[in-house]
Amino acid sequence: MPLDDLAEGFFRGLFRFLVSIFVEVVIEILIKGPGYFIVKACSSNSPDSDSLRVVLVGILFWVLIAIGGFSLYL
Repeated sequence: MPLDDLAEGFFRGLFRFLVSIFVEVVIEILIKGPGYFIVKACSSNSPDSDSLRVVLVGILFWVLIAIGGFSLYL
């Protein structure tokens, strides 16, 4: 039925929108944010916020936070 197709399209678009917001928050803020500040503090020049180094340092930061939190838990 046309109404079912319309509702399905609406919910599919809504789901894509929510997923894109989630990915934007996780990647841009939670990973690249700490990575950028750590690389900026450790280097003499301003790093590119889209560089692989910033992303890897951001992931490493959260891995170390998780390991530290887990070790404090035990």
